[in-house]
Amino acid sequence: MMGRYLKLVVAMLLLSPDVFARDSINDYDLKEALESEVAKDKLGEQIKFYFGEQTHGKIVREFGEFRSNKKTNAFNKSDQHACEWAFLSAMISLKNRAVKLGGNAVVNI
Repeated sequence: MMGRYLKLVVAMLLLSPDVFARDSINDYDLKEALESEVAKDKLGEQIKFYFGEQTHGKIVREFGEFRSNKKTNAFNKSDQHACEWAFLSAMISLKNRAVKLGGNAVVNI
């Protein structure tokens, strides 16, 4: 009886989706992602983006800090394409927030 439960628990653990998840870290070029045709089309030129400590003009009005945590379905996509798509989704989210609040830039990304 106990062996039967043990087999059931082991089977459930092996079939858990977390078992098949990857935990890899890759680095991709932001410039390449931002210069793609899709990025240019979706982000436009209305809002400027400044990363990290990149210099920008004087901040006249601050709207606060916002986060974006976008994900993508990587099915049938390369790791780089999936990462770029999630990055672009986050950038679009930040752009839309800036437009909604009347801003002209997103800084310290």
